[in-house]
Amino acid sequence: MSLADDIAAAIVTALTPVVSANSGSGPYHQVVPQTSAAFPRVIFDIENDRDENDTPTRAKDILFSVKVISATGFKQANNVLDACDVILHDGTFSLTGWHVYWLMRESSTPRRADPKEGGGYFYQTGATYRLKVEKEL
Repeated sequence: MSLADDIAAAIVTALTPVVSANSGSGPYHQVVPQTSAAFPRVIFDIENDRDENDTPTRAKDILFSVKVISATGFKQANNVLDACDVILHDGTFSLTGWHVYWLMRESSTPRRADPKEGGGYFYQTGATYRLKVEKEL
């Protein structure tokens, strides 16, 4: 399994209890399946990764985003994102062959209200997180 796949699996494992506790769906990697998924929806994406190149051991700096989409309002989206943040900010992942030494919220993403067909809106909020890992010897 690649590091990106391992990180995606770790995010799913970490955030699934939050989604379940809020009767939502996800967490989904990049896209929501076309089946009718329940709201709120949690979506994540690995935005980028780069080599640190500042130690003799391989180290990576990864940025990933978490977004929550609600059909009822920003309050629900914010509450679910806050619950995700409790798990992610200063948290840790178990990654095969890598040691996690940093997992912190980096920034918020812009809140959006996107029109729904037939009226109303979908409400989205999110955050980006920085994950730093070092190859285990």
